[in-house]
Amino acid sequence: MLDLLAAEKALTAKNLGHADCLAARFLKGNPASAAGWNLCAKIALAAGLPEMAKQFCGVALGIDRYFKVASKNMQAAEKMPSRPALKMPSYLLIREWGAGFWSDVDHVLGQLLIAEITGRVPVVYWGPSSRFRVPAVGGNAWDACFEPVSGTGLPPGDPAMFPPETFFPIRFAAGGWERPIGRERWEGPESRQSGVELLARTERVVVGDFHNSVLLMSRWIPAAHPWHGFSLHGLYRAIVDKYLRPAPGVVEKVNAWRAANLAGQPAVAVHVRVSDKPRELPEILEVQERFPGLIAEALAAMPDVKVFLMTDSQLAFAEFGKMFPGKVVGTACARTDLGVGLHFQKEHEPAQLAQEVMLDAYIALGCDRLIGAAGSNVACMIARMKDWPEGACNLLGESVQEILHEALYFMEPPNTYVGV
Repeated sequence: MLDLLAAEKALTAKNLGHADCLAARFLKGNPASAAGWNLCAKIALAAGLPEMAKQFCGVALGIDRYFKVASKNMQAAEKMPSRPALKMPSYLLIREWGAGFWSDVDHVLGQLLIAEITGRVPVVYWGPSSRFRVPAVGGNAWDACFEPVSGTGLPPGDPAMFPPETFFPIRFAAGGWERPIGRERWEGPESRQSGVELLARTERVVVGDFHNSVLLMSRWIPAAHPWHGFSLHGLYRAIVDKYLRPAPGVVEKVNAWRAANLAGQPAVAVHVRVSDKPRELPEILEVQERFPGLIAEALAAMPDVKVFLMTDSQLAFAEFGKMFPGKVVGTACARTDLGVGLHFQKEHEPAQLAQEVMLDAYIALGCDRLIGAAGSNVACMIARMKDWPEGACNLLGESVQEILHEALYFMEPPNTYVGV
């Protein structure tokens, strides 16, 4: 109930992103709350999305047909003019989030869902603020990892075709879509743009540079869309299957490594995250203490199984090798025993780190079983990119993809950075 009250307060303050995230968190625990769905309708009305307001009111009235406030909001939605049709083609330019590799990919997947909902052409550009782009080389770091998500490149720089008023946020106008992203992502005009706010924009080019999760956007899928009603896992699978295709060079490396190290053998993929993660998520160490027991169970069921170990820790790789002699294999990737994430360590080449983490993940997809911590984006994304057989995907703990980070959208005048 506290989330519902806080969401009403945020809506009154016109912070739609904060209100929407709090409403989503409330509904996660109270999916049959007519008041929760009515609040979503109020957020939709405030965003200028009458069709979604009617959809949410319909859910609320389906739960409680005598809910007068929802009936009143339904009438308001029916009177509100629909959003003008977008001039096609209109684009959603998806910029880098600037975090770890699979966190950045998760950001892209949430933005791709926004593109699906709005009918915009998605274009991914991981530019100067990406942790996986080589400054001396420049270009789009996404293209070294994945194929383009559409047949369209960056919007042309012709001022006659895309004058400044056709961009949102305006700071990306006039060729600025390739600019570095700094604190303006977090503070200042048009910062911390939530998905619900992007849904209502009518500019030809909208830039998504702020994280909006698949879970957060899932309620905003129109009833007419084929993905409406999908489970969270089903949504991830649909987005991944449609858009996420590894670059040919990555596929070649995956196939070559598997042929040399796992050909014809069953394998269990294990992800052990150390470096900086325990500071962010202290319980991950306790979760990972259960991994050896799960590996032992897999070995008992399949004595010839190999353990494909993905870890950022030199010490962990050595310890698992001692526990399961002759069973542990892994790629020749960068590892550390420092308490700093590899993507924050300047001595590692950014593009190479991206290739290594992709290689690990796509090798893991060919394994028979997965063991990992649900609090890690790496393990979660591997779990989402494949329909694992029942009992074969063992993610322990709370999933990072099911946490709604309402603090991301919390702003107090004058829209100050809160250090997330």
